Amino acid sequence: MKFPLRLHAPSTAKFLTALLLFALALFGQFSPETTFIGQYQFWLAIAAFVIVTLDCVVAPDRSPARR
Repeated sequence: MKFPLRLHAPSTAKFLTALLLFALALFGQFSPETTFIGQYQFWLAIAAFVIVTLDCVVAPDRSPARR
């Protein structure tokens, strides 16, 4: 049984959003005095990973239409 998995590059907007979330997670790790970000640093990193992963796997094909 074949399962064709077609991966795509993430869109720029979603990649930058995920990068911002991951940067906030790192900021929360190394700056524990920030209350909100310090508490949710793990979930910010997970959200960034999920955004990029879903955009690579589920995103429609952005290549030019084949003729």
